[in-house]
Amino acid sequence: AMASLSLSPGVARGLGFSLLGVLLGYLVLCARMRRTLKVERLHLKVSLPTLRQALEQLVVSCLDWSLAAMVLWVLLPSGVGISPPSMVALFAVAQLVGIASQVPGGLGVFDSIILAALTPEVPASMLLGTLVVYRIVYYLLPFAVAAVMLLGHELSQHRGDLSELRARLGRRRQEG
Repeated sequence: AMASLSLSPGVARGLGFSLLGVLLGYLVLCARMRRTLKVERLHLKVSLPTLRQALEQLVVSCLDWSLAAMVLWVLLPSGVGISPPSMVALFAVAQLVGIASQVPGGLGVFDSIILAALTPEVPASMLLGTLVVYRIVYYLLPFAVAAVMLLGHELSQHRGDLSELRARLGRRRQEG
């Protein structure tokens, strides 16, 4: 699947080593830099996490992207012939290009890369349907659950206010 993206092995390795260098640079900065950076004009103070926190971020990020890739992999039709590690690699490349494109959610960019990589083995129409279901499962479903949970929380926090509002509306109906 990665070969269909037309990256030569040298370019792919160079890109990989560059990204590893950025990651290692971040970890070194987190380990050594303990001062707070201040931008007076913006009233902004930024401090880097500790090395432990940075490593925890790395683990959580890797798990998140791996699980997201596996959601897409599970949704693919059977017999596609892409292994889970290859799917994680393809997913990571598609996500990184989507993020670099500055398009919200990588919409279209992420999908195009997945399409380009998997279309030879999966019909484009079937793959587009899979990508739509993936977006529903991974983005819209958690958003809907969170919205319902937030609504429930807010209703429970303002139960007294709602009772008072109901009582006022009931009195207005009786007056009118």
